[in-house]
Amino acid sequence: MAAGTGALKQALEAFNRNDWAAAEQHARDAVAETPDSADGWNLLGVVLRAAGRPAESLPHYRRALEIDRRHAGAWTNLGNACRDLGRTETAISCHRQAIAAQPDGAALYHNLGIAFMSACRWPEAVTAFSQSLTLNPDSTEVRWDRALALLCAGRWAEAWVDYDVRIGGPGLPSRPLPGRLWRGQADRQASVLVVSEQGLGDAIWCWRYLPLLRARVGRVMLECRPELAALARAQDLADEVITFGDRLPGADFHVYQCSLPGIFTPNERSIPPAPYLAAPSRPVDLPQAGDGSLRVGIVWSGSPTFRANRERAAALSRFVESFGLAGVTLFSLQFGPQRKALEANRPVPVIDLTPHLNDFADTAAALATLDLVIMTDSALAHLCGALGRPVWVLLPFSA
Repeated sequence: MAAGTGALKQALEAFNRNDWAAAEQHARDAVAETPDSADGWNLLGVVLRAAGRPAESLPHYRRALEIDRRHAGAWTNLGNACRDLGRTETAISCHRQAIAAQPDGAALYHNLGIAFMSACRWPEAVTAFSQSLTLNPDSTEVRWDRALALLCAGRWAEAWVDYDVRIGGPGLPSRPLPGRLWRGQADRQASVLVVSEQGLGDAIWCWRYLPLLRARVGRVMLECRPELAALARAQDLADEVITFGDRLPGADFHVYQCSLPGIFTPNERSIPPAPYLAAPSRPVDLPQAGDGSLRVGIVWSGSPTFRANRERAAALSRFVESFGLAGVTLFSLQFGPQRKALEANRPVPVIDLTPHLNDFADTAAALATLDLVIMTDSALAHLCGALGRPVWVLLPFSA
């Protein structure tokens, strides 16, 4: 994006420091100063999309393309905004126009692959990401996205090779760890530290691999987030459980928890079966509904810090409208700031269980008292599955 005017340069500088309001004002000044600048209109669209206003960005990209029909940046940015709005087929067409204008643009193939992912067209996504990597082999971001596309396409053995690119990256920065990297070798004299990473749900689904690990080595130490520590200790999952943030013990080897499926699961047939956890036998003082109704737990949002949470969260009112039926008692298992919706919507026919739940061990005990959980995608779904409790997970089109 060339900075053709002073205002355009100022807009770029504000954009690079994430000052959307200043960037928008400078970009508007730039297009007022030079209305025939495709770069100016394109940048204005980029700023609006970055500020969370993709629908407003569309006419500015289109104005840029009226000025310069072969502006690859405007085409691909238009495609990104269309994908944000769920217009995936239009997005794919826009990215193809961008590539036609600039066939050697690695980022353009990356954007095309992301659009294919949104359309659940996994093989085409893999192809697009691979073309991007041919042009820019060092892109860890594209390799990560290709790993996800390969997993979705069922090509797991290939996917795990790319999946390890996360180690040392922005989402999983390097830190001092004891011993060497464990790659699956059997050594009954060896000790292995399983290193915590990613979300709470990721830890829970990775725990199904711990018996396989323990069968190959002499001692297993499990690092986990504080919310999971009591549950992990109650399950006898490892010889020692270390809370994340505490000093790490010595070990012969270490392995990141989400690398375990890459060692043990080359295909779907090799997934260890569920249930693989048991609800702890601990007293939890829960409210009781004494009318014999179906006891249904609900969760309407995952973590608000998760980038794609808006694609999986729903309003509490939608849950009450859909599932608050005669003969059904609803129980909230919603943690985090979205729990405030219970107060904002009073009176609401939902019993809040979360004041009685201090950690995931309490939550597991509570799940044993419910007949069903209906929820959006979050860690609790993994806990239900691990315990063998009935759960309905509401997923977006591209899960």
